[in-house]
Amino acid sequence: MGNIIRLKPADDITSIIGFLWQTDNPVVVFDVPENSTFINNQIALKILKREVDRTDKEIIFVIKDPASRQLAQRLGFAVRATLPKSAKVSEVPDVIDEETLKEVPELDFETMLEKEIYKKRSTQDRTDSLPRAVLENKRFSDIQPRAPLAEVKPQIGYAQMKEAPEVEHEPKINLIRGDDLKREIKGELNKLTDNKEEDFDVVWPIEDKKEEIINSLAPRNTLTDEKDSGLDIFSNGALEEKTGRQKSFLKFGFGKGKEKKETPRKSWGEKLDIKNFATDIAENKKAKLDKKQNFSKYLLFFVSGALVITGVVLYLILPKVEIVILPKMETASFDLDVVADQSVSEADIANNEIPAQIIKLDKKREGEFIATSQQQLNEKARGTIRIYNEYSSAPQTLVEKTRFLSSGNKLFRLVETITVPGAKIVDGKIVASSIEAEVVADQAGEEYNIGPDKFTIPGFQGSPKYDAFYGQSSAAMAGGAKGLANVVSQEDFDKAKDELWGQLQTELQQELKAQLPAELKLVDGAQKEIISSATASPGVGQKADKFTLTVKGSASALLFDEKDLLKLTIGENEDNQPASQAENDRSEFIYKDIMADFEKGRLSFNVKINKINVWQIDVDKIKQLVIGRDAEQIKEIFNQRQEIDKARVLFWPFWVTKAPQNLDKIKITVEK
Repeated sequence: MGNIIRLKPADDITSIIGFLWQTDNPVVVFDVPENSTFINNQIALKILKREVDRTDKEIIFVIKDPASRQLAQRLGFAVRATLPKSAKVSEVPDVIDEETLKEVPELDFETMLEKEIYKKRSTQDRTDSLPRAVLENKRFSDIQPRAPLAEVKPQIGYAQMKEAPEVEHEPKINLIRGDDLKREIKGELNKLTDNKEEDFDVVWPIEDKKEEIINSLAPRNTLTDEKDSGLDIFSNGALEEKTGRQKSFLKFGFGKGKEKKETPRKSWGEKLDIKNFATDIAENKKAKLDKKQNFSKYLLFFVSGALVITGVVLYLILPKVEIVILPKMETASFDLDVVADQSVSEADIANNEIPAQIIKLDKKREGEFIATSQQQLNEKARGTIRIYNEYSSAPQTLVEKTRFLSSGNKLFRLVETITVPGAKIVDGKIVASSIEAEVVADQAGEEYNIGPDKFTIPGFQGSPKYDAFYGQSSAAMAGGAKGLANVVSQEDFDKAKDELWGQLQTELQQELKAQLPAELKLVDGAQKEIISSATASPGVGQKADKFTLTVKGSASALLFDEKDLLKLTIGENEDNQPASQAENDRSEFIYKDIMADFEKGRLSFNVKINKINVWQIDVDKIKQLVIGRDAEQIKEIFNQRQEIDKARVLFWPFWVTKAPQNLDKIKITVEK
């Protein structure tokens, strides 16, 4: 995976660039720890990107944090979330080579393949392949093994190359490469004649020596005469016949292997034109090199054009500027005695009066409680009956203690004297009239706690009025008791009232606060809650095991608008600060000596005002002023604006030095 370096949390931009310069590998992988400060430094990443572009290398970051990974990717770096399991990582700059992240160039594959082909030849095999005459006379002892054949050009992927079968050679067939052959022949002739010619333009000194040298250079244990063998050891046919393999030396490519097209070679027994042989090889090499160079030129031209177009697009689309403005603020203090009155309609600067509003809320709450007191009772049952007159249109007076007898013979008496209205005559018929009256049992005891019933008047018995005057109860009589019994005491009543009022008071405060308008101010001491009524059933002193208590309450609050308080300060410093230029949204109010009269709707208090004037910023106007301006020009503009206290300007990307012409690309934020 190229060079893989695990960064330390403390590694900074200088360390990263140092690692980049020290390695020759075109691909460098940096494994970034989660607590690294470098990877979140946008300026450092931009500097590193510039250095990478200068060195024509590629950097890949392995980053676990998604936000950091997105930042690096946005700045043009290749990123990964994790390393392959097989990757080996260096903790220090002495990096190790790993399997490359991208395909190996063709020339690198050529070198790797040649090494694979020739590394199996031992030193003894190379010695056996030399001509016998050279070994016996110890000639060409200074010739060292050369680089592999230039004609072998692998063009398959690295994985295919590993799986390609190694070329097997028969033990007695050793090939001499063309370059080595030329060098050996030229060296032999130079030793015989001491005549050195350039470009292998050999002058044969002696005709018979020429044949002897050519024959002596033939590989040992090989067929030395074309007539005897019928084979050319430089042709694929000879190799196929000797090794039993077909075309072991293939031209490898990035697709399927293709058979290398060999040009016809002269057989070993023919006269060998050394000059033409060397020239052909040189021309072949040059042609292949020119082809690669042309491809590189085209690739470089294409990449350069793409980069230029990309740069122009980025320059036109991406540039933007962000401006953060802190507006100018001024302060002033005031100490005022103010009256807020609901009868005042607007702020009165002369009398320090402002309008007030009063809010009132009513609510009730009830609960059931246990009667805990006991008393010796001798109580009479009580109730209410309605008395009817069907006798005549004349009214009838019934005195106190007039008897009323129930159908169960329970006697009750009127509590006070009443007058029953006279009956009405409608369409010749008598329509009864009636009146309600309170009655009490004649004797104490629970047996008088009877249900609804009809009552007669024993005093009218034997007269026409007996049937024409009667009473009717709609509810049961209650309260009759005799002996020791549970009763509702005053203590039970007060305890139940306090409990219910505490709950009701909290509810009143919460609901009142929820109903307050957001623009109005409620100060401490300008709110109160009171109990309107508290009733128990049965009442205090009555016999009962349980009783129900109902509490009614109300809450009131006096409110005002703090903007009216600020109006009272106009005239003391507003001549220097026009209202159109400033906002009073940061003023501080301190209240004391608060007195509230809820009956009159009047609130008096003392207030200390720390007034803060925040100057207004016209964002649209500022945008128009900074279009096309650089940092220095924008700074000069802001220095001339009295409403601006401080400002920060950020151009993006880093190469942008002027504000764009597009207003949408100019972002202005006003901090308050």
